[in-house]
Amino acid sequence: SIRTDKHFYSGLMMCKSVFTCPICGPVIRARKAEELRAVLEAHSASGGGWGFFTFTAPHTRADDPKVLLRKMKLAEAGFWRSRAVKRIMNKVGFIESIKVWEHTYGHAFGFHSHSHQLVAMDSGIDLAELQLLLFPHWENYCLKRGLNRPSKERGLHIQAGSNAAKYVAKIDSVDEAGLAKELTRGDHKLAGQGHFQPFDLLALVA
Repeated sequence: SIRTDKHFYSGLMMCKSVFTCPICGPVIRARKAEELRAVLEAHSASGGGWGFFTFTAPHTRADDPKVLLRKMKLAEAGFWRSRAVKRIMNKVGFIESIKVWEHTYGHAFGFHSHSHQLVAMDSGIDLAELQLLLFPHWENYCLKRGLNRPSKERGLHIQAGSNAAKYVAKIDSVDEAGLAKELTRGDHKLAGQGHFQPFDLLALVA
């Protein structure tokens, strides 16, 4: 508009692509974040607790990202189907998890695929102890599926998720770090130094 010096677009179709569309993606993720906040608040209000799990495995620039992702998904599926893991999770009152895959890129090690999972369980769980109990099983399934041996520090990391609801409420703030961005707003997240989110890569090309 010459009169208002503003730009508008109209007549666009919703492609509904969460991961690749800069128009649809943020809108869909914002709506999902509202749904996530409702789930978080309901479980927390009933006295439940949350754990924030991150699954990853070491890799190099030579690894094919498609192959790496397939192996990661197979390892994770085997991990959660394991009877030993099920026994451990039953003891902590595991209900269900909310999962998202994230893919970043770094010049040193290439494409990095990893998953974040917000896990509903009982409150008051010792997450450090839970991480120690679960890590050998994650390590086992990584090796079974042809992945490199994960480190105890990074392979399976469990953080407290008790404050997840307040982070979900702040998803519109680019400067706020937290679980909401990890799970819903990839378009707002910034990767660590030397690493790039998909939209970071597009910015570099531009």
